[in-house]
Amino acid sequence: MMLSKYITSKKFRTIILAISLSAVVLCSVVSNAENIDKTNNINNNQTAVSTKDWKDLTPKKLKTMYDAQKYPDIVVQSKIYLKYYPKDSDVRYYLALTFIKLKKPGLAGQQLTLALQSTPDYLGVRLLLIRIKLKQEKYAEVLKLAEEGDKYHKDNTELLYDKAVAYYFLNQLQKSIQTLEVIVKLEPQNEKSQKLLKNLQKVEAELKAKKMAKTQEQKQEEKAKAKKGGIDIDYIKGLIKDKRYVKSKQKSIEYLQHYPGDVDVRYLLAIIYNKLKEYEPAKQQLKLVLQGYPNYEGAWDLLLDLEFKTRSYQAALKLIYAKQQQYPGDAKFLYLEAKVYYMRGYFFKSVIILNRAFRLEPHDENSKKLFIAIKDIDPYFTAGLNEVGIFQNNQDVSSTNDNTIWNYTSIYYGRQTFYGKIIARINYAHRFRRSGYQGELEAYPVINKHLYFHIDLAYGTNPSLFPDERYGLGAFTYFSNIDFGITGRFDKIAQTNLTVASSRLGMTLGSYWIYFRPYYFVPKEGPRSILYTLGIRKYGNYVDEYVELVIGGGRAPDLADLQTVSFFNLKMNFAQFTVHFPIPGTEHHGIMLIAVLAERQVFPNGRVRKFGGINLGFAWRF
Repeated sequence: MMLSKYITSKKFRTIILAISLSAVVLCSVVSNAENIDKTNNINNNQTAVSTKDWKDLTPKKLKTMYDAQKYPDIVVQSKIYLKYYPKDSDVRYYLALTFIKLKKPGLAGQQLTLALQSTPDYLGVRLLLIRIKLKQEKYAEVLKLAEEGDKYHKDNTELLYDKAVAYYFLNQLQKSIQTLEVIVKLEPQNEKSQKLLKNLQKVEAELKAKKMAKTQEQKQEEKAKAKKGGIDIDYIKGLIKDKRYVKSKQKSIEYLQHYPGDVDVRYLLAIIYNKLKEYEPAKQQLKLVLQGYPNYEGAWDLLLDLEFKTRSYQAALKLIYAKQQQYPGDAKFLYLEAKVYYMRGYFFKSVIILNRAFRLEPHDENSKKLFIAIKDIDPYFTAGLNEVGIFQNNQDVSSTNDNTIWNYTSIYYGRQTFYGKIIARINYAHRFRRSGYQGELEAYPVINKHLYFHIDLAYGTNPSLFPDERYGLGAFTYFSNIDFGITGRFDKIAQTNLTVASSRLGMTLGSYWIYFRPYYFVPKEGPRSILYTLGIRKYGNYVDEYVELVIGGGRAPDLADLQTVSFFNLKMNFAQFTVHFPIPGTEHHGIMLIAVLAERQVFPNGRVRKFGGINLGFAWRF
């Protein structure tokens, strides 16, 4: 929307541009040359290789030549030098400064653009290029340069100031004011920004006053016309006060047929619909109000409340996202976003967003209350988004010709992200007098409350103990108390391979989760086999507190020695009992796992191998 004639007047625009390009700012950019060795933007890739002038170019020498006003020498030597070292951003920076002195801003801009391509985090280059673009009145390019600079120089007040100026000249007054407010918050003593902010706030106030006066005039005209028919806003308010909602609804609709532009009556009609529990018509009225008056007091809040009430969470998020774009530094709208995910049962997502809100407003009461509400549901969700752990498995193995201890150790780091959990592991195994390592990466992308995936990638160092390469993908769905999943895994093992397909059908009954899961093994060569497992898990008061029993039987390859998977499979039976619990006194930060395993395997030749082992796991969340 175009601003008023006052804002776009030549005199006022000249004042703004003068402020934005003040001598103090420009001098501060040029003076960066004196401190260039203090920045991270110096390229030390070039070394003097002879006594020729152009090969001896250094930031210090360029500074000396620049101070001595040897501009033609700088141009000649720099151009030769850059033919051999085109990525030296320091030389391009000084060459650009020289072109400015020679009153050739176009050539200066070319050098600065090339310097940014090589060194995008070079702050001095970016600021100088922005100053040139401002003088050329290329405000869209200024905004793009400033926004790109945010990636490398977060909360840099010079870049923010340039962005504010660009917003102003692009007729985005509100964004300009918001950006200046951020600067003043970061640097309360920034006089330049304070001065511009006061000027723009004055303009905004005058615009609002004019708009309000015009709106009031229109309202008076509409009221005068409405009174002729015996209906006005005070009459409708009186009906609402007396709780005569049906009649107030009828009169409001009748009034709006004649005066559809009266947003005050339309807002009252939305309130009436809400009182009558007619939520969809109420939403429609509020949307019409907000179309013409996005900041109409109360309309946005009521619409969001109705979206919550009708569980239209996606629509609520759309409303909140729009406000976040308008007010990027306001913790209120982050809290509301977290509330949406809380109401949908996405507690981890809610906590992630609340953490962002706390960084903006550490003492925000609404965010604190929501955080406590999630903690009351289950402290597991608020104990931490990061997790480090170690898992140790020792098994006593006995057979007709071997008695030994097998070892398996795993250490990992996990992170609960907005889109799901990711885990990085290093695994170690020792058996058959061999040792090996495996690096593994897992991800659990969450699509919605009914669907998530499991992705597994791993690489091993000993094909007898770990696959050389592993690729796995699974999908899991939840509906009511039934869950179903299907997975596939491909293991590349030396000269052979193994494919494992699996499905899972589970049911939740109160605090119990019961599931059946078969595994289908397909080696590159040799017999195929199926192993069946049945599990029952009993949860305690929290997600991280449970006991579980898993039993299995059937046939499977000899997964203890992977290089035999293509030649035979084993008949096996096993049982494992697991206890998983939060460590007392750690507020769910510490987690323990204890499991005991018993297994019996029978080889095709009748040899029997028995396992008896214990698994211990410890994790810390922060």
